[in-house]
Amino acid sequence: MAMGKRESLARGGCVTRLRSVVFSTVLIVFLCGPIALFAAERADVSLPGWLTSEDAAYLSGGVERTDLFERRGLREILGNG
Repeated sequence: MAMGKRESLARGGCVTRLRSVVFSTVLIVFLCGPIALFAAERADVSLPGWLTSEDAAYLSGGVERTDLFERRGLREILGNG
């Protein structure tokens, strides 16, 4: 059976709309991921090590906290001064 032009456009519009919804959902999930991790860290929620940077900090020898307001210049911030 041959479809009419209107039926063909309606079917194509549905696919385009579905593709747009899927793309928007994936984009929102990727953009909200870092915010969710930050909120979980602030709420002291226990997260697995593979989801955080704890393993990398352990392997590199620890985390050095830097107060940028104490530093006087760019060379001190980069560690050359």
